[in-house]
Amino acid sequence: MPKPVHLILAVARNGAIGRAGRLPWKLPDEWNYFLATTRGGILIHGRKSQDQHGPALPDREVIVLSRDPAYVPPPDARAAQNWAAALALAQASPHPGPIWVGGGPEIYRAALPDADRVYLTEIYADFPADTFLPWATFAQAGFTRVLSERPGPSGPVPYVFKVLAREKKVLD
Repeated sequence: MPKPVHLILAVARNGAIGRAGRLPWKLPDEWNYFLATTRGGILIHGRKSQDQHGPALPDREVIVLSRDPAYVPPPDARAAQNWAAALALAQASPHPGPIWVGGGPEIYRAALPDADRVYLTEIYADFPADTFLPWATFAQAGFTRVLSERPGPSGPVPYVFKVLAREKKVLD
């Protein structure tokens, strides 16, 4: 039986998800949610996301996507050159999963047809950014059923944690 594939991301009201290779906000509780939610799973993310973290995140298997065949991932991580190769590595892993996709936008777009759920943090503020979520692709994918929703901790920037499922699988 294949391991489930879940996308996990935070997005600002203006669609921002990154700036200069980093998150455009400092929300420690949101980052802790990411760490706790993906702990124990298999995390697939891009080289730029990995560069932001430094060492591979502990307590999870890490697969880094990079088009560069000479890319060497940090210790305790593996590399793949495309989504299909990363997914195959994750599915073949003895690690039980689930598989978590942690970005960036091209990787979200590639992984979306295989995704079972989206763990979305909606941040109710705009942030300057150079990287944005591919909203049109997400809208076409049919992730409209809200399985759970809860507000983040109160603070200067309000946000909500949502878990979304498809009403029906639209992408093939």
